[in-house]
Amino acid sequence: MAALIAAGSATAKNVIRKSTAMERWANNNGTWVNVNGQIQQPPLGGSGDYRCDANEETICTAEFPEGTNPNQDASGISNAVDGEYVDL
Repeated sequence: MAALIAAGSATAKNVIRKSTAMERWANNNGTWVNVNGQIQQPPLGGSGDYRCDANEETICTAEFPEGTNPNQDASGISNAVDGEYVDL
């Protein structure tokens, strides 16, 4: 039983180590700016740090692995949100 618990514990540690934290970046006219921790304005208005204008067919924001600068390497892009980034 103890061996089974130890094996499960070792497996859980490997899974945790392999997961990568993500950061949210915004595409500001072709230059990526870090908006991690900022709030996107709701579609019907209200407070926020930025909004994504849905009328544009570009990427507004996306997530990249923590420590990645997408201005140098944008290959790890995920969870992209379409629209044009507007800083508020």
